[in-house]
Amino acid sequence: MIEGWRAFDNAQRPHSSLGYQTPDEFATPWLAHSASHPVPCT
Repeated sequence: MIEGWRAFDNAQRPHSSLGYQTPDEFATPWLAHSASHPVPCT
């Protein structure tokens, strides 16, 4: 039951705070960018 809600919320439901994208749609380019620009450890 919780997994079904999580899957719907992350893969199908647009969020206004993400520019009406789903979290999955928002994360894809962000992850690609962050993978190619790692933050150095201090």
